[in-house]
This record gives sequence, structure tokens and C-alpha cells, in this order.
Amino acid sequence: MSTVETASIPSTRCQVHPTRTGTGVCVSCGAVVCSACTTRIRGVNHCPSCVASLSRAAAEGDRGEVRRIALAAALFFVIALEVYVTLYTLLLW
Repeated sequence: MSTVETASIPSTRCQVHPTRTGTGVCVSCGAVVCSACTTRIRGVNHCPSCVASLSRAAAEGDRGEVRRIALAAALFFVIALEVYVTLYTLLLW
């Protein structure tokens, strides 16, 4: 009699809710998730963990943009102040 090897079958249960049947797969990490856990972003499934990671990354990106704008405004202010002081000094002489 020949021995038949069984292939590894991935779980079809939600990784977050093991009692629920999985209805989607997260494209980022491959986790099987139920309909309650699936978040579709631009038509693509994501699990709760990956959505949290994407949210953190987006928030950090927003803070970076705010920092760049604040730095540009501060630099503009310093340059404008320098021009004002230089012109003021030249006019007094």
C-alpha cells in the first residue's frame, strides 16, 4: 500500500476570531480574516493589525509634512527678518 502525503492546508478560520469562518486574506501579511475583521482599502483586504500599522505610518507621514511646513515657515521668517534688518541698517547710514 502506498503512503499519500497530505498537503498543508491553510486554516480557513479567522485569525482574530477562531470560531468564525475566514472570508478574506490580508494582502500584507496573509492572515485569514472574517468579514468583521476585514478592512478594504482601495479594494484590497487588510487585517486589523495591518490597518493599525498603515494608520500609524500615515500619521507619522502627516507629522513629517507638518514639520516640513513649520521649518519652511521658520526659515522664511529668519530670511525676511535678516533682509529687513539689513535694509533698515543701510537706510540709517
